[in-house]
Amino acid sequence: MPEDIFGDAVPPAQRAPRKRAFTDSDRRTLHERLVDCAHNPDLYELAETLPPPAGPAGPATTPMSRSCSS
Repeated sequence: MPEDIFGDAVPPAQRAPRKRAFTDSDRRTLHERLVDCAHNPDLYELAETLPPPAGPAGPATTPMSRSCSS
């Protein structure tokens, strides 16, 4: 990343941080993340756009095989 248009690149250690550092207090528990998803209306709108589920994987009229003992 150049210091200016005509300058040399600034070493990474000397660059100003671009984002706020991630701290432990920023972490969310699994329960908090699930609650956030459950209360997100966009998730439900996206689910409505999905096609209906397909039927069973195999044909329903397949006869069961029988074992014959002679």
